[in-house]
Amino acid sequence: MAEIRDTIRWMKLRGWLEMVQARMTSGQATKDWCKENGISVKTYYYRLKCIRLSTLQEPEKASLYLGTATVKTPALAKLDFSLAQEDVASEGADSANGVFAVTVRIGDIAIDISNNADPAVIASTLRLVRDIC
Repeated sequence: MAEIRDTIRWMKLRGWLEMVQARMTSGQATKDWCKENGISVKTYYYRLKCIRLSTLQEPEKASLYLGTATVKTPALAKLDFSLAQEDVASEGADSANGVFAVTVRIGDIAIDISNNADPAVIASTLRLVRDIC
């Protein structure tokens, strides 16, 4: 009986994932897409949150039911910034506050982080990116 409930839950998540993918491929803002499709923005984000949580908590089942890539255990990686200033400077990417040490790319979006960036601003920006993605 528990297996049936679990399968039903994952099939519901599959439908929600299709909804999210439809919104993303539409190119519309979430608010506009939701209004056009008769879904409240709160419901949309609730469903998106459920998909994300389920995928992180049960990556094997998410891969099976949702066709998502299996999430690997997070690991720390050592980053060498000793050449970052030289490489970026050669590309002419000087900012007003210094040279960009890091560029975060997500799809068509690029976020450049300066060597002189305030740590609080970096943390806030990365939290916003995490919440959006």
